[in-house]
Amino acid sequence: MVLLDAGASVLGNVNIGDGCQVGAGTLVIGDLPTGSVAIGVPAKIIGKFIDVSAQPGLGMNQLGSKESDNSIQFQMDGI
Repeated sequence: MVLLDAGASVLGNVNIGDGCQVGAGTLVIGDLPTGSVAIGVPAKIIGKFIDVSAQPGLGMNQLGSKESDNSIQFQMDGI
């Protein structure tokens, strides 16, 4: 499952890995590895989910829960 936010565009023959999240208005013109989080024009990877199954977006639980908040591990690469 991939989460594409509002206005995100994917151009060309690109592969988007399982569990990726693409920010609003992002332009994806290259491949994104599994579990990555990308934003910007063009898309820049800003982090990666260590455990893709822990994302609240997979269950469409956008409010989160104590269980999901405690289990989500995110690694930032920095901006």
